[in-house]
Amino acid sequence: MGEPIEGPFKDNSVVVVRKPICRVCVGQAIFGVREGRVDRMGEVKEIQVDDAPVNSIETESPATEIGLRADFKFTKGTRLYVLEKKDEVVWG
Repeated sequence: MGEPIEGPFKDNSVVVVRKPICRVCVGQAIFGVREGRVDRMGEVKEIQVDDAPVNSIETESPATEIGLRADFKFTKGTRLYVLEKKDEVVWG
């Protein structure tokens, strides 16, 4: 997903990102990588498109940016990644 283009906002748990190239949904695993290592990890708690909550953002969505809230605090300079499905090693 890359670096957020705006934020963090709301107690540092909300950012705006470019629309991802894969499907992203509420409950999905999300990681923050900073200086070459995983700095944060958790799950997507909320997604918004044009200030309206949605359960997922699909690859064919016309949205260009999405709001994203996670269960951890974002820090500037952190690149974001999501897992396409739950992974036994991470969530086992």
